[in-house]
Amino acid sequence: SEATGALKMKVSKSELKVGGLFPKIPLVSAGDARLLPQFFEGTMLSVREFNNVDIDLGQMRAVNYREFSGSRKMQTGNYLSVESDRFNYLGGTWQITPNASVGVWEGELKDVYRQTLYTTTLNQPLGAWKLGAVVNYLASSETGEELAGKLDSRMASTLLSANLGPQTFRLGLQYNAGDSALPFLHDTDLPGLANAVQVLRFDRAQERSWQARYDFDFAGFGLPGLVAMARYVHGDNFKIAGQDGQEWERNID
Repeated sequence: SEATGALKMKVSKSELKVGGLFPKIPLVSAGDARLLPQFFEGTMLSVREFNNVDIDLGQMRAVNYREFSGSRKMQTGNYLSVESDRFNYLGGTWQITPNASVGVWEGELKDVYRQTLYTTTLNQPLGAWKLGAVVNYLASSETGEELAGKLDSRMASTLLSANLGPQTFRLGLQYNAGDSALPFLHDTDLPGLANAVQVLRFDRAQERSWQARYDFDFAGFGLPGLVAMARYVHGDNFKIAGQDGQEWERNID
């Protein structure tokens, strides 16, 4: 068992949280795939004062990982020997229409990496179909004392979807044009990447990957809450010990 708590203050439509946090934002999405979820210690401010524009900012100072008790410094995903005690972020999302939004997010893990995420979401009905697209670009580089060395990760990611009744078809495309694997906060989920799935992230230097996914919702057959998913992801165009490498993952839920 573990416990945490946060102080919250709400003024108008904006909310400040200080203490134990479970962030679910594009640059920091706390992992909850285990019995004891990951949580952070820090401050988050959500500003909702403007029509169709959301602004979020905050600072994480420590993390409680799912496999440890107690808080510690934040490790860097893909560079696990590198730690820091400060992650700052600022982001905004503009809901242009009910079916389209754009966002820009900036984050920095002190003395390790700086990251910028550009994101676009589109949804469009077409007859009986519901079409969707999420297009992201995530650029990362070194900062401060460069504890993980020089970093160059430029991730382009697209997830297309088409829904018809109980069925949803998805196609994901992803490419890291940089010469480094993606740096991120260890154990967090990566909603900004189409092909970061259950086990693999397909985020190696120069790696390109594609995903095919099929979902079926049994609610229309009198079984609400029962859904099925099958997914296959394949990645290649990267090196392992100087040799050409490839990897794949398939999931059935």
